[in-house]
Amino acid sequence: MNSNVHRYIVEQLAASGFVVLAARMAFILRPDIWATRMNCGMDFTDAIPKLREFIGSLPGVMLLEIQLEGSPGWAMFATRSTDMLTQRLEWITGESLKGLRPLTEVKPKPAGRAVEDADPIPSWPCIERTERLRALGIKDELASGNTAFPPRRSSL
Repeated sequence: MNSNVHRYIVEQLAASGFVVLAARMAFILRPDIWATRMNCGMDFTDAIPKLREFIGSLPGVMLLEIQLEGSPGWAMFATRSTDMLTQRLEWITGESLKGLRPLTEVKPKPAGRAVEDADPIPSWPCIERTERLRALGIKDELASGNTAFPPRRSSL
């Protein structure tokens, strides 16, 4: 796991007893760790597969999911205690709690056909597309026939 995410988790748990495991909130609460919101988001994206394992290794920490007023979705949340959780969350994050629920298990998606296999007609101009549409009696709007680049004109 990225050392910045590790630092954020450990320091937030030590300071407040909970940590919101979402890049948006991490950057708001700890802008001293990341230079930009994009850096924070990339670090969290890399850390997601290992977050549960790391949080599970910490003694006395439970995982939940929360939804804050300013967030569009649910975020993982680790806490040592649920005492006065609503007030503590609002004091530290500045956002009120919309929802709290046990962490749902991520179920793997069933293996299916690739996107290319699911669409019988490719979405890019090619001979195969033109032939399939011609067989259906539809004119291929993407096929222009002219695939050469326009002549380059010099500005000199």
